[in-house]
Amino acid sequence: MTKVLGELMLTIGLVLVLFAFYEAYWTNVESGRLQDEANAKLEEQWRNPREKMNPDLGDAFAQMYIPAFGSDYHFAIIQGTDDDDLLRGPGHYEDTQMPGETGNFAVAGHRVGKGAPFNDLGSLHTCDDIIIETQTEKITYKV
Repeated sequence: MTKVLGELMLTIGLVLVLFAFYEAYWTNVESGRLQDEANAKLEEQWRNPREKMNPDLGDAFAQMYIPAFGSDYHFAIIQGTDDDDLLRGPGHYEDTQMPGETGNFAVAGHRVGKGAPFNDLGSLHTCDDIIIETQTEKITYKV
């Protein structure tokens, strides 16, 4: 009985370690690939402008830069906040305003795993810039 219990505990421990590896590392790899695809698609759209102002769910429509995190910090913002959207990058809450419009423009993102675009959000200070670039303008928000 003790041997079976020991093997069961070892198996459970191994499964937990593998799950932690998947969540903390592998989802970052997958998210990075999907974010690269979203960025490439967004750049292609910006080279070939379209008339439509409202993006479809799952479409990238803007870039987010936070200079305090370094010059290489940028993410394509995806329209929508379901699990698939947030795996691809920060997601815009559909029921909030678009960048530059009057009202609240709200974005969701993970802090651990799945690309972790907001991992260092707690290190931002008052008056740090958050820059949102759309096809037609750059909007600077302040913390």
